[in-house]
Amino acid sequence: MVVKQTVSHPKRPAAKIDLAVLSLKADGNGKTMTLRVAVTPHDFPGRSDGTITGYELLDDRSPYLIDRAHLKRYDVVSPKWASNLLNIYTTDGQPLVEYATYALPQDGAGSVDVWVEEYWPPFRDVPILR
Repeated sequence: MVVKQTVSHPKRPAAKIDLAVLSLKADGNGKTMTLRVAVTPHDFPGRSDGTITGYELLDDRSPYLIDRAHLKRYDVVSPKWASNLLNIYTTDGQPLVEYATYALPQDGAGSVDVWVEEYWPPFRDVPILR
């Protein structure tokens, strides 16, 4: 794990979510990198069977990266998160691991800010593992 923070969900303020950036690593092709994030709900109201979808946790937005040193924004190259958030489930206290793929900075950037959702604080200066 690189960094972790606990946030409140904007639609369910009593619920807490642990967000952890597990890695931001260059892929072997030299063109892309993959962000892996763990999302763990706490006191999050689920369905009658106790499950919580990825969509309920992350909505339908794409995570993005900001390279403050070079004033660049990186958006996902694949549609949003890699999984269909409506079809992946977790339960209270259990992490849901999701990933997204981005273009690999070609200007030597060594770190970026990771924005999982706009309403949560970013993870600052997350290193890109090359």
